Amino acid sequence: MKRAALIFGVLAVLLLADGTWMELANYQPGDQNPIFGNPHFIVSDGATVLVAGGTLLIVAAVIILISGYRPFPPSLLGKATTFFQIILVFAAIFAAAYPYPSLPEINRVLAYFVAGLTTISGFHYSFVTARRLSS
Repeated sequence: MKRAALIFGVLAVLLLADGTWMELANYQPGDQNPIFGNPHFIVSDGATVLVAGGTLLIVAAVIILISGYRPFPPSLLGKATTFFQIILVFAAIFAAAYPYPSLPEINRVLAYFVAGLTTISGFHYSFVTARRLSS
């Protein structure tokens, strides 16, 4: 049960970070999707990801409240990932406010770096958690 809560929690944080980035960067590849085919309810991809992440976060919180909480200290890799995710959000906002020609390229490189770092951090947390739960 705790393993499911941890998995939902990690997925929720990743989805919330991705949805926030999509909303703040005004990401629009196939944006503006109607909900259930109803043209009066239009939701962007970023908002959809934010809703999915929020739902998973609520599910994880309920599971943790039911099964109990064990402290899980963040690793140095997790802290670095969070730091660079925040830098990416500020860079996207800065690029939207001040449209210099080189900023989109810098943001794209930073986004790939953050995506890679987040993936590595997620695998690291998975391995550390599996080791802690098996002991």
